[in-house]
Amino acid sequence: MPALHLVYCVTDDYSGLEFPVITSVFFIIFTSATVAYYRKKENILTKLFELAFEENAWNSALMGAVFSGVFLCFVTFLSVPPLIRVRNIYNENQLQYIEGRVTEYSPMPYAGHENEYFEVKGVKFWFSDYDEGGHYNNAASHGGVIKPGLYVRIGYYYTGFQNDILKLETE
Repeated sequence: MPALHLVYCVTDDYSGLEFPVITSVFFIIFTSATVAYYRKKENILTKLFELAFEENAWNSALMGAVFSGVFLCFVTFLSVPPLIRVRNIYNENQLQYIEGRVTEYSPMPYAGHENEYFEVKGVKFWFSDYDEGGHYNNAASHGGVIKPGLYVRIGYYYTGFQNDILKLETE
């Protein structure tokens, strides 16, 4: 068995949190402007809103706060539970492990529209760069490490549809 090194671990992957973080920034900006207008305090934020929205600055700040707050709840509801679920699976050691050489390798084309596919000792794996976070999904065409004949040790979880890679070690 060759010496292996860790390439991917789900506990280090925060790729599913981009939308909640970006939406939080907008929510904070709009809420801060709304609070400043409510308290009738002038600051750089209220000046920027007045410059951008003129007489409707107060309404724009309020509507932006409401809309971004609702959107934040929506994207958080969709993004966070799957990430918590896979981390719990990993932390509670519910993974199955397979170790061996990559066979039946079929790469994802750079333009996408197909999954990257491979097997290790008959266990099938497939994914795409366009899959959402929570598992390894880095196709070789976009910098991923899976190649034919590569010796790997994979910690995976069967979702009922496919085997999601939560831990990947390679030679």
